Amino acid sequence: RGCAKPVKPIAECESEAELAAALQRDAAVTIARLIFQSQTGCYARERRSAIHALGDGYDCSQNPEILVAFVYALNDTDERVRAKAADEIGDQIGEHPDCAVPEIVAALKLALGDCDKRVRREARLALSDCGIEVVRVQDANLRTGTPYQVRSAYQSGKGHYVPIADDLIWPDYCRLQDI
Repeated sequence: RGCAKPVKPIAECESEAELAAALQRDAAVTIARLIFQSQTGCYARERRSAIHALGDGYDCSQNPEILVAFVYALNDTDERVRAKAADEIGDQIGEHPDCAVPEIVAALKLALGDCDKRVRREARLALSDCGIEVVRVQDANLRTGTPYQVRSAYQSGKGHYVPIADDLIWPDYCRLQDI
């Protein structure tokens, strides 16, 4: 008397509505498993694979929770996972521009300060999909740049990408060399 009715397998669905509900339930469970794997996988390849599966198998306009998983992955300890997350955000925004919400744009802007050049490249490409132009700041701008530009130029040694007309100063996530 206190037990829930067992879920009917997809193959046993009798109506279109029943089938659609079963498929939606199955997709939700799969997304939840992939998000869990993307955050708790022991190895970077498992986390990266989960991010890839979320990005290629699901749509951010129908399942916005995948964007949260991508932003979470932008802070992963492994640069390959971070680069894949930025790449998947760019792919999703390219297909569904309505997913370019301010929180996603802010996360991509923070990723421009990443230690790894692949992460910075993917973040720059994703930002361009959002309609935000990004320019390269060279070492010659050290004396006139904002604190962010100064820190990033020291950080990379060859200059860094920063959004145009953006006065946001981001924290350093990478160790600075002795200046």
